[in-house]
Amino acid sequence: MSHDWETRRCPNCLIASNSEPEVFAESRAEALSFEEVREFFIGIRHEQIFFSYTRCGECGLLFCPIYFTETQLDTLYSDMPDNLLGAEKSTAAKTQVGYFRFFQKRIEKVEKYLELGPDIGLVTNEVIKYFKPQNSYLVEPNEAMHQTLKQLSRESNIAIFRNLQDVEAKEIDLTIGIHVFDHLLAPSTHINSIFEQTKPGGILGVVVHNESSSLRRLLGRKWPPFCLQHPQLFNKKTLEKLMLNSGFEPVKISNSVNYFNLKHLGTLAIEILRLPKILTRILPSIELPVVLGNQISVFRKPG
Repeated sequence: MSHDWETRRCPNCLIASNSEPEVFAESRAEALSFEEVREFFIGIRHEQIFFSYTRCGECGLLFCPIYFTETQLDTLYSDMPDNLLGAEKSTAAKTQVGYFRFFQKRIEKVEKYLELGPDIGLVTNEVIKYFKPQNSYLVEPNEAMHQTLKQLSRESNIAIFRNLQDVEAKEIDLTIGIHVFDHLLAPSTHINSIFEQTKPGGILGVVVHNESSSLRRLLGRKWPPFCLQHPQLFNKKTLEKLMLNSGFEPVKISNSVNYFNLKHLGTLAIEILRLPKILTRILPSIELPVVLGNQISVFRKPG
C-alpha cells in the first residue's frame, strides 16, 4: 500500500473491514502513488485502475477501505469536464428528463430546491421550468460548471456552493442527487444534513449505480462504475439501509432507463472489451432506451 492514501471504515455502519477484496483491478490503485493514479481519474479504459472494493460484513455495502484523501479529491474534482463522457447533450437530456419525471410524480409543489452535483444543469432546468421554485440551492464542486448554472434562470433565485455545509437553508421541499452519493467519502453525513434541511413530507430523489445489476455481473471488474471516482457502490438494499439510518423512508426504488446513442455506446464497449475499432463504422447513430446498471429512488421525510 502506498503512503498517499487514507484508510476508511464502512461509510454506512462505520465498522472497519478486515475482509479480503471482492473486486480489484489488475493494477490496484492502493499500490500506486497519487501522481501515478491521478491521470486515470477521468475516462473509461480497457484496464481500469481503481481502489479495491470490500463488502462490509455488517450492512453489505461494497466500499473501498483504502481511498483518496479529501484534499486529493478537492484537487481532482475542482476542474473537470462535464459528465457526459462524450455523449450528445440531446441524448443525455432525454435520460435526465426521464429522471425528473420520475421524481416529479411524487411531489406537488417545490418552493425550495436543493441539488447536489447538477453538472451542466439538465435536471435543474426541468425543475425550475416545471415547479418555478423561489430558491434553488446548487452544490457543485466543479467550478468550471458554475457559469453555466448561473445562466439557467432569471426567475428562480439560484445560489451555487462548492460544499453542502455552506448551504444555510431550511424547509427544503425537494432534494435531488444524481450519481452523487457513490462519489462521497461520507455519504451518511451528507444525508443526515439533507434530512435536517428537508421539511416534513419533503422528498429526496437519488440516482446511483447498482452493483448487484445483471450488467455488473456480466462485465465483472470491467463494469465501468468500478473506477477511481467511486469510494462505494450501492445496491437497492444497501442504499435503503443508508437512507433509513438517516430517517428517510423509501417511497419507490426502481431500475432507471438511460438513453444512449448506439454509436457512442458501441465505442465505449469496444474500448472496454478491446474489440477492433473498425466496428464503430458499422454502428448506426440512433438513440435507444436501455435499462443499464443504475437505480433511481425516491425517499421521503416523515411528517
